Amino acid sequence: MKKLEEEEIKAICELLKEGKPLPEEYRWLLFEGRQETELLYAGKQREVDVIAETMAVPLQKVKVFGDVNDNEWHNLLIFGDNLQILKTLLKWKEEGKLKNPDGSKGVRLIYIDPPFGTGEIYGKGDVGAYSAKLMGAKYLEWLRQRIILLRELLSDDGSFYMRTDYHFGHYMKVLLDEIFGKENFRNEIIVTRGEYPKGEVNKLRTGNDNILFYVRSNKNVFLAPRKERNERKWFSMHLAGERSSYELQVREFFGKKLLPPKGRHWMISQEKINEIIEKGEIRINENKTYIDLQGNLVVGEPEMLQSEFEVLDSN
Repeated sequence: MKKLEEEEIKAICELLKEGKPLPEEYRWLLFEGRQETELLYAGKQREVDVIAETMAVPLQKVKVFGDVNDNEWHNLLIFGDNLQILKTLLKWKEEGKLKNPDGSKGVRLIYIDPPFGTGEIYGKGDVGAYSAKLMGAKYLEWLRQRIILLRELLSDDGSFYMRTDYHFGHYMKVLLDEIFGKENFRNEIIVTRGEYPKGEVNKLRTGNDNILFYVRSNKNVFLAPRKERNERKWFSMHLAGERSSYELQVREFFGKKLLPPKGRHWMISQEKINEIIEKGEIRINENKTYIDLQGNLVVGEPEMLQSEFEVLDSN
């Protein structure tokens, strides 16, 4: 944070005494929590106050399943105000009672599926399963306070996922950027909704919800989801765009130096090509021809076999 000079401090004090607005350049320096972009609304508390003023509550055992000693970790199903319970779990983390197998404090994975702020109560008949009555700024602050504590609960290599929809998802993206830092945003994951027998009135049917994926830091643990391919196919090894020199363009395949097609470049390095050739997963397709960067007709185009597994994307 920039340190204010003595003259700047005096000038600001005079403006405050006179009830005049402060210059815009001081806005981000004077008030804790202000960022380049942020969501402002009535009742928004400072992060430090949310963490400091939330009260922890003692947990009382109601039922125990299985033979587990008190000093051994076991799953917990907790009934109560989740804000206060999160503060209790945060105390456990600080005391070393909530830790991973490698000894690191905190939780590596958090997934939440909160109410979407629709103003409705969901359930069957007259029995409400959960309420989404909170709306507007009250809902945003209710959820924000809990996410602040969830962030503190994460280990340094932890990840956070939150499911939301079109009602408040655009607001929550801004709030999550504030809470985690926009540099720690990783993905917006698209979740397809179930089929409905009736369509929407005067608008398109809502086809998806979103999961917002953030991390505590760039140390996060992530294993990309993948599925086995039913069939592996051969594909061309070049992408759009030329490289700046001949040395960067040329590659050797089975003892023959080849340039890529005009306006294209080879997608992988020579070292990687050599590795894949040894695996038998590169071939020259003699049925294909192309014009290379120097305008020459090349008979036979290199192709690479798809990997055994397909890495899934965010849809």
